[in-house]
Amino acid sequence: MQFYIAIDGEKRGPLAIYRIIDQLRAGEISPDALGWEAGMDSWKKLRDIPAFAEAIDAIENPPEPEPEPEEAGAEKAVVIPDPRQAQPDKTGDRLPSEGVVARRPISRFCARIADYMLVSTLVLLFADVPTMPLPTGDTIDVKQFQALFEDYLQNPEYVSFVRLQYTTLFLWHLVEGVLLNLFGTTPGKFIFGIRVEGPEGVPRLPLLKSTGRAFLVWGAGFGLALFPFYLVGCGVALYMLLTQGTTIWDRLVGSRVKHLPMTPARILMAIGGFLLLMILSSLKFS
Repeated sequence: MQFYIAIDGEKRGPLAIYRIIDQLRAGEISPDALGWEAGMDSWKKLRDIPAFAEAIDAIENPPEPEPEPEEAGAEKAVVIPDPRQAQPDKTGDRLPSEGVVARRPISRFCARIADYMLVSTLVLLFADVPTMPLPTGDTIDVKQFQALFEDYLQNPEYVSFVRLQYTTLFLWHLVEGVLLNLFGTTPGKFIFGIRVEGPEGVPRLPLLKSTGRAFLVWGAGFGLALFPFYLVGCGVALYMLLTQGTTIWDRLVGSRVKHLPMTPARILMAIGGFLLLMILSSLKFS
């Protein structure tokens, strides 16, 4: 996680937690300075932010020195925890769900694609899809194949199928909003161990915000599934996630994305789900 700090009206950041703790120990920053990270409702004093509370308490209330040993001998070593190392999370009462906030763009992208594949496969199974004619003859003529493909794209039945796919994808984001509001996850997110929560550990987003987030991801992140906009959207989202630790939609609605460990069981479940969707899709044309 990275934080911004404000000192005398000047905003600094983003800064890693350990850098801010180092500056607190050096006296360069006051514990009463204001801090903020993506997902927080407002700026708070550093001492009121759980990530810094333990370090500030140790700075302001240092432990009493141990008495000198009466007999000569080796002194007892005092182990000072390194702030750069992971510290135990003591906000369990405030964050009711499991998982940690982390930057995992691949998991988030795969979860999104898994949801879209599920929707597309269901439409494919129940919709009428015209079969594309194949070139005749012993050899494949590229021009003949291109002409057949262009005619296939203009086939009224195929055009109707594409419209149905796009309409269903649009409606899916309404369903996604409801799922995030009720459960904090979707089928794809569940497989990859992802939960979407509200700010400051609120278990779930309100329905309006969860639905808005779903459509923001589709529009800003996937460019409404239109080329080349989805390439631009994915690129910008990846850059923001890697450099700022959040995305435009999570920042706008105040959501926090938590990840469970990607265990071997989850990996096998993801591979099995992908193969199952491929098999179901192939049954349509068998």
